[in-house]
Order: sequence, then structure tokens, then C-alpha cells
Amino acid sequence: MNPTENDVLSGRGAWFNQHPGNEQFRKMIDDQKDVYMTGTKKQKMNMSNAIVEAIYSMDPPGRFLKKCPSTGQWKELSKRDAADRVAQAMAYSVRGKEKSKQRREERRRSLRRKSQGDDLDAKSSQGAAQPIHPQQHVTNNHSGGDVSTYEVQGHSP
Repeated sequence: MNPTENDVLSGRGAWFNQHPGNEQFRKMIDDQKDVYMTGTKKQKMNMSNAIVEAIYSMDPPGRFLKKCPSTGQWKELSKRDAADRVAQAMAYSVRGKEKSKQRREERRRSLRRKSQGDDLDAKSSQGAAQPIHPQQHVTNNHSGGDVSTYEVQGHSP
């Protein structure tokens, strides 16, 4: 099965985004975004189903296709899976871009805090460690118990 110009292809990247069927699909989603935002769950499901039907009623008929990773062949999604895909695309269109932007900022802040915390931990642990000089060596004073203790020769704890 080969995709036609009205098929909606599942996938990521420029090739999928630039496919004519995906461009038409995104336009349909964008046209319904305001109605979707204020709709009830039932209305949203009806909108999703209506978009699926609009894709299937094109000339040539559009389909929702996904490439099988093992065979490389295109497989048609069921109408239910297609409606789920539409609902997911609608939800992403309404709030996904803003949420992903927020998540990205939260990750950046978290990484900054973590790296600052690591810097502080490294500084505080450096002050607590006893330096080992070249003429000293480390010995294991294991006394037969479960815990090993290590001493720096030349320094007492």
C-alpha cells in the first residue's frame, strides 16, 4: 500500500509534516481549535469522528496510515484509532505547545539547580576530605566485621 496525497501519515519529521495529507489534516485541526477548547467531551469526540469522516470522504479517499517498523509497509489505522489520533492532535494543538514549552523550562531550571547543587556538594566535600600526601598511603583496617574502615597513614581521625 502506498500513501496518496490525502492520506494522513503517522510519524515525525519534516517529511511527514510536509506530506499534503498531513498539511490538510493540520489545517482541519487548526480550524476547529477554538470550538474544541470550549466543547464537552462528547462534542470533542464528535469533532474527532467528523474529521476522520472528512479525511475518508476526500477524492481520492484519505486514510490514516502508520508504517510497520518490522516490515516497512504502510498499515491503515482503524477508524477508532484514527479518531484517537485526531483527538490527540486537537489536544496538542490547543495546549500541547504551551505545555511542552513549560516542561522544557522546568527541566532547564531543574538542571540548573542540580548543577549548582553539585557544585556546592563538591566544594563542601573538598573541605571535609583529608589530603593524602605522596609519602602517605591508605590502608584497610578491616577487623573482621561487615564494615571496613580506612585510615590515612600519618593522620589520626
